[in-house]
Amino acid sequence: MQNPEITVQKISITNVSLQKMTWRADIQIYNPNSMEVQVSDIDIIVSYKDENAIKEIGNGNYETITIPAKSSGQISIPVIVENTDIISTVLTFLKTGEMMIITTGTGHYKMMFLENAFSFSHEMSFSLDTIESTVKNTMEDLFRTALGTKTTIERVEDLKTTVQEGVGKIIDVFTNDSPKI
Repeated sequence: MQNPEITVQKISITNVSLQKMTWRADIQIYNPNSMEVQVSDIDIIVSYKDENAIKEIGNGNYETITIPAKSSGQISIPVIVENTDIISTVLTFLKTGEMMIITTGTGHYKMMFLENAFSFSHEMSFSLDTIESTVKNTMEDLFRTALGTKTTIERVEDLKTTVQEGVGKIIDVFTNDSPKI
């Protein structure tokens, strides 16, 4: 029985507010075994290097995924990051333009009656360009949503006017002695 192979493919920011950010860790799990394996209790900790210290940003978990023999599975783990937890590194990050993100994790896997634990670690650089791109994409999404909402409101107002005119004509038919045909 071999441990599943864990690859942290990407860490991305999916939402930004004044109080917190939501990050997403996209993880691939490969099962090298010739039997199905159930991977469970995957816990991750996302940290960053601040000069010589490693500081935790946030954590997340994933309950269970079943991976067929000699196959891979994909999971995404949300990580909530309180902005106050990373405030101490913002100036350094702004000065250097990047920071090193470290993702460590543990989990368990079960194949038939055998169970075992595993751990993994992955480092990646996170740049200001990534944040700029995420904020830009979020703003574009909000703009498209606003335009869609405006168009929907205009259509509803047109429909309302059409319905009011139609109802007015029906009322006229019923209130006049000689109906219009």
